[in-house]
Order: sequence, then C-alpha cells, then structure tokens
Amino acid sequence: MRVTKTYLALSAALLLVALPFAAQSQQIPENLKGSGEVVVTSGGGTWEAAQKKAFFDPFTRDTGIKVVLVPEDQAKLLSSAKLGQPEADITSIEGGQLASWITKGAVEEMDYSVFAKDTLANIPDKLKNKYGVGALLYSLVVAYNTKKYPEDGKHPRNWVDFYNIKDFPGKRSLPKCEKIIGGGLLEGAIMGDGVPANKVYPIDMDRAFAKIAELKPQVGRWWVAGADAPQSLIDGEVDMAAAY
Repeated sequence: MRVTKTYLALSAALLLVALPFAAQSQQIPENLKGSGEVVVTSGGGTWEAAQKKAFFDPFTRDTGIKVVLVPEDQAKLLSSAKLGQPEADITSIEGGQLASWITKGAVEEMDYSVFAKDTLANIPDKLKNKYGVGALLYSLVVAYNTKKYPEDGKHPRNWVDFYNIKDFPGKRSLPKCEKIIGGGLLEGAIMGDGVPANKVYPIDMDRAFAKIAELKPQVGRWWVAGADAPQSLIDGEVDMAAAY
C-alpha cells in the first residue's frame, strides 16, 4: 500500500526549478547565466545522486552557478529563515506545510517570469502556487529486510502487516513528527488499524496516534532524511521501515 504526496520546491532564487530540462548552455537565456552559488537542501542517498545527475550538474554546466548541497533539516532551516539568515536558498517541503511557512515569513514569492513558456505551460495549474511550485510526486511504502522476511515466505504486504508485531516481529523505522505530513505517518497508522485507503480522510487523529503508540516500543529508528529509512535496513538497525 502506498501513500502518495506532493512536494513543493520553494526558494527566493528559483533558477533551479525554472530550468530542469535545459540540455545545452545556448538554451539558457543570458539573464539566467551567472556565477556564485545556490544552496539547496538534500535528503541524501540515491535520491541526491539522481538529483545531481538530472538537475544540479547540468544546471551548473549551463549557467555557471555552483549548486551547494546541505543536509535536509527543515526545523533548522525554518529557524534560520525566521532570523533572516536562511541556511539554504532552495528546499522541498510537503504541500501541506506551505501555509505554515508562509505564515512564518519563511518563503518568498515565486518569480514565474523566469520560466520558459513551454515549461510553464506543462506544469499543472494545481502545482503552481504563489509561493512554491510542485516539484515531484512520491510514494511511501512498506520496506523490509528480505533476510528477516524472505520474499518466498511470509513477509509484510501492507500497513496492517507493518503494524502487526505478533505475526511480524522485529524493529521498525518510522518518520519523526517533523515529517508527520510528508512521511505519511498518520496515513500509514490509520491504514495499519484496518481503515481502507479510500476511507483514510478525514483522518481520525486519536485513532492514528493510538496506533502509533502501540508500535512505539518497537521503533528502532525515527527518521528525518529520506535516506535514513533504507540505510537503517541496510545496517540491520531495523527489520521493516516506512520508506520513500
């Protein structure tokens, strides 16, 4: 069972999201070429490697602007932005978090004038916001160690199994509270308590948190960055994880 979410890329300097498909430097308008650097948060792991290959390296090649990656820590970034000294220029947050960041004055308005007309036309209207642009859709899945739960044997298949300690004993990895929206923590918990996917919303918060409380003694790692969950499986720290 997957939980699908939308991510928004937010920034005062929006060159990176404005030019994701540029392949040759001559395609880049002169006013978008320059020097210096732009600081971007990253979740690390294979996701960061893919971003570098698809976006960051071509961007630097075509514009002359260096992309500096820093670990994703939204709480720290939000605090620094509120002080007027943001530690990054571009970050990704869940769509549900945007209103809070706007209220706290942590983001600037998008400048859609720097987008190529074709690029802008191909972005669905629901992903274009005054303060951010939808950058990706992703899913949260139940991941597990096949040495603990062989694929040709009894292994977890859904969120009910994930929360079933009796039939599937072992340590779990769940997103920390600061990832409560993007990490699908509540959705996974409510489906783990038997609610079908088409009945998840509106979420019964008390029921979801009660289910999480049941599992809490078995949580071996509470993760923040996307790479944390699979790494905890690789390291043998946990046997099952809610992971991107």
